[in-house]
Amino acid sequence: MGVNRVGSGDGISYSGDSRLIDPLGDEVVVANSGATEIIVGEVSSSVVSEVRSQYPFLDDRRQ
Repeated sequence: MGVNRVGSGDGISYSGDSRLIDPLGDEVVVANSGATEIIVGEVSSSVVSEVRSQYPFLDDRRQ
């Protein structure tokens, strides 16, 4: 999931462009650029589990 604010603040302009991306890198849903909106999408928990078993990078986290 990638999120970004939209609008401007402190002299900086933010375009939004939030998106939900599945574990394989495919975009599930993308917010409209420059729009304030809520996006909703689904990612299959079985796909997440399968990818995590194939790429166990979470084992490298510091506790």
